Amino acid sequence: MPASGSLPGPLDGIRVLDFTRHLAGAGSTRILATLGAEILRIEWPHPPALDFLRLSGPHADGRPGMNRGGFFAQINVGKRSVAIDMSTDAGKDIARELIPHCDVIAESFSPGVMKRWGLDYESVRAIRPDIIYLSASGFGQTGPYAGYRSVGPTAQAYSGLTATSGLPDREPAGWGFSYMDHMGAVMNAAAILKGLERRRATGEGEFFDAGQSQHGCALLGPMLLDVAMNGAQVRPKGNRDLYGNFCPNNAYRCRGEDSWLAISVREPEEWSALCRVLGADDLAERGDLATLAGRLAHEDEVDARIEAWTRDRNAREAMVALQEAGVPAGVAQTVEDKVHGDPQLAFRELYTTLDDPVLGEKRYEDIPVQMDGFEVGVQTPSPWLGADTRDVLRDLLGYPEERLEQLKADAIIDDAITLEEAQRA
Repeated sequence: MPASGSLPGPLDGIRVLDFTRHLAGAGSTRILATLGAEILRIEWPHPPALDFLRLSGPHADGRPGMNRGGFFAQINVGKRSVAIDMSTDAGKDIARELIPHCDVIAESFSPGVMKRWGLDYESVRAIRPDIIYLSASGFGQTGPYAGYRSVGPTAQAYSGLTATSGLPDREPAGWGFSYMDHMGAVMNAAAILKGLERRRATGEGEFFDAGQSQHGCALLGPMLLDVAMNGAQVRPKGNRDLYGNFCPNNAYRCRGEDSWLAISVREPEEWSALCRVLGADDLAERGDLATLAGRLAHEDEVDARIEAWTRDRNAREAMVALQEAGVPAGVAQTVEDKVHGDPQLAFRELYTTLDDPVLGEKRYEDIPVQMDGFEVGVQTPSPWLGADTRDVLRDLLGYPEERLEQLKADAIIDDAITLEEAQRA
């Protein structure tokens, strides 16, 4: 949702050499791209080193292909693809030549990979002293678990998040999709922004060592404090508030298949308003329910009365009725609801439609913050593999055509394949 302002994005002029993979890494550079940075995504031309997200679903029209992966397309919008075989010395040399032209390096390999390539922070700093360098790995670059492998679901479990999710006296429910990766992406992007701000003030570069499993701690909220200060044992409570700060606080069945409405009440005026909407004068008149503590003591009874009202009602209409009375309530929307039926998101233009040369017209999640005065947001679709190799090496490094042709013949690079080839790949 580009703003109507005349200024370019706040990161206009910043160039990032992007070695990231997966969501926590690639998602951080996606954020930088929406703020105006130029992202040079270094990726391998061929399997098995090809980023697996290029081949993973969902696929456009149900047809797999390295340029047809919806997951890859969503988290790599606005980037440029430079396809270099980093297993070769010539490929590593090209990467080193790009470093002086870049402000930031971001990588998300296991510890030791970049050092073996001669592209660790100390080596890069010798080429560009003021470089901002992010290493994002599962457990961080140091410590007894530094070399352990990690992906979103395992990092979520290790961070303590999985054990807090679910119903009482049941096995942990987990979080399904790797939502913690989104937290990692945001925190990694914030670190890079802080590094750029510090460099502007001091002229110095910075190294950031980010552990994905530690990002999950930010999602534990007061539970960490409760354990540290009170020796508490934190166990899941389903939808009910863990610390009794809200009551009612639950998801209530509504009319239709698998339709639910979340309601959270804390303040006395919210409780009074809820009773009015429910037509429950008897509840409003009961002194033992007038306080939060009183309602918590009768939580089962309160939940039953609310669901007796919601179960015969449309969830969205019930939400509107409660919200207009001042009661915090929200439909448990499906992804389909969010994409096709949410009037608030449609009004705020969260989704941007771009014409992808391979995928066709596709809606992308845009930056969720509106900014006056800057042109920010998703501007271009994700690149097909190697789409920008030749342009970057020619325009940025001054490679002549004969050298580019030789590098391609030697399989060191993969460059601007035709649209027809991209569509078939």
